[in-house]
Amino acid sequence: MLRPGGQSARQETSRAGPAFWMFGALITAGAFWISGGHSLFRELNVLASQQPQQVLQLVDVTSRVERQGDNAMLIVDGAALNGGDGLVLLPPISINVLTENGSTTRYFLGTNTQHLGPGARFPFSSRLVAPREGIKSVSVTFHTS
Repeated sequence: MLRPGGQSARQETSRAGPAFWMFGALITAGAFWISGGHSLFRELNVLASQQPQQVLQLVDVTSRVERQGDNAMLIVDGAALNGGDGLVLLPPISINVLTENGSTTRYFLGTNTQHLGPGARFPFSSRLVAPREGIKSVSVTFHTS
């Protein structure tokens, strides 16, 4: 029935609010996840792990003690090698000297934030005063903070 002033017989109903749509989206996402959607994310992690490998290693490391006058010098030589297929930032190199009495002294070689390309080498050599207690072992590692 027509009424004057454009009023209708039925009262207009309000549309659903944002809470209704958020709840609907949550229910839809939950149904997707339960029905196997989670397996898509597992596959994405596998694809992400197949990115270029950055393998940084220390190679050809040697250490020896040489006498120079009254002093004994510990000489450590070696190289850092990027065996991966991407550019990598070279961290500082740590030389750890374990003495015969069990104390450890650490020396750090700076690398000036050198970047190594694939297959590149960074040779290093260090001359240190050998401890008077004697040297039990020498280890060379990358210093990561």
